[in-house]
Amino acid sequence: MRLSAGAATILLIVFSIWPSSLPESSSATIVRPAQSDSLDARVKAELAPFKGKISMFAKNLDTGETYALGADDRVRTASTIKIAVMVEAFARVAEGKAKWTDELVLTKAARYSGSGVLPELADGLRLTLRDCVNLMMLVSDNSATNLVLDYLTTDAVNARMNSLGFKQIRILRRVGSGGESKEGKERDNKRFGLGVATPREMVVLMEKLERGEL
Repeated sequence: MRLSAGAATILLIVFSIWPSSLPESSSATIVRPAQSDSLDARVKAELAPFKGKISMFAKNLDTGETYALGADDRVRTASTIKIAVMVEAFARVAEGKAKWTDELVLTKAARYSGSGVLPELADGLRLTLRDCVNLMMLVSDNSATNLVLDYLTTDAVNARMNSLGFKQIRILRRVGSGGESKEGKERDNKRFGLGVATPREMVVLMEKLERGEL
């Protein structure tokens, strides 16, 4: 999430797990000027009523100030993993290994309900790679995501993340099922569903996007 606070640009990623208890050992790390208000106390007061586990990381891109609470926990990404898929698509086009005009065809196998509009449209619909990436990012279209993943492959997305220095951001499969990546076949990763990451790495990824470093 990108927030604007006055002139500041803040990136915030929060993951929650329900209904497991928040471990007593969980602690927050704040890197901020000494004269600032007690951000840790304010955050924990807001989280107190919640009985699940919270993992979060926030960074003010203008001042470098950060706040971390379980920031290096490996957690389910849900649809935030689509950011990594988008990065691979842009990189592939930049390298000349794909074109935004490349054609993808909607099929029954790619359809998945939930968010998006493609499940309501007819099989055989022809879309460009750009169309599908736009649908994936703008309306979190699950079927468009599967079309993009069928084109790029889940392993390619993970290889890209690894090459960029992200060791924890991994897509595990297509939305729904199928297309398992190498990491998705590992037994310990099955519990994460679509993808796994840490809040810290996701914020760093978005920071690089914000700064035009990818």
